[in-house]
Amino acid sequence: MKTINYFNGVWLHDELIKNDAIDVLYHHDGFLQELSKSNLFLVKDSVLITPASGVLAGVTRSKVLEVARSILPVEVRDVKLEELEIADEAFITGTLKKVMSIVFIDGRTVGDGKPGDFTKQVMVLFEESVQKYLNRYSL
Repeated sequence: MKTINYFNGVWLHDELIKNDAIDVLYHHDGFLQELSKSNLFLVKDSVLITPASGVLAGVTRSKVLEVARSILPVEVRDVKLEELEIADEAFITGTLKKVMSIVFIDGRTVGDGKPGDFTKQVMVLFEESVQKYLNRYSL
């Protein structure tokens, strides 16, 4: 599934560069899904929100959900496309990106245009969990 989705991002590579974009955001029937190479998270009113369907439930996404629950409520549910416009914060996750703040979507500013406090906290918690794992299994 992800390999097929990834193809669209490759196919649209020149368009992404032209528009100073990093990825393609998929949505269907007015509901957000994922990006070709990442999962999407929004923060609104101190609640972390991520799409429930049309996404790859990968390892990074699962770990981010786990660590985020220690600092704010989490909702895994269908997310309307319009919720992007009112999000206080947004970030994406992926194996190589880890946790990456998003401050512009389709030319619109997300929140105040800077990485949000919850996003920064999730970045730190995720990185700490990776380091704990590495320390536990390093030789």
